Amino acid sequence: MLFGRFQRAADAVPALLNVLHGYSQMPKLIRVEGADGIGKSTGIAEPLASELRAKHLDPDKFRCDPGEWTTYIETVRVEAFQNAVREELEAERQVVADSVCLDEVLPESTFGKGFRIYVMQLEPYHDSFWQWGGLVSSATPRVSPTS
Repeated sequence: MLFGRFQRAADAVPALLNVLHGYSQMPKLIRVEGADGIGKSTGIAEPLASELRAKHLDPDKFRCDPGEWTTYIETVRVEAFQNAVREELEAERQVVADSVCLDEVLPESTFGKGFRIYVMQLEPYHDSFWQWGGLVSSATPRVSPTS
């Protein structure tokens, strides 16, 4: 497993390209996963696909309006998304796919592990401490001096 720290998601693309170009055989499927709104698509998947001349496929482009509140996975036309990925892979073209629930719409048991990128976000919390984005109240903590 590799780990990198970058100020912005897009800053990771050159480092990811170096890692990918280091493989004797470039992976056909690149999976970009992580929480909603942290830069998976615009920060990593789209520029990475562009640099690799790969097809970027995002389940968000395969969503339908369910008419009522439901889970994310229930709004994705999974079969259409899987067929689009399968078509690219069968034609020996590289695919960069990203999603919040990628394993649910593109199961590893069917499509293989590929090259997996997991995007996490850290936010300043207090002094030199950091928190995972959105998990802790944004209120500044009060720190009492210890005696």
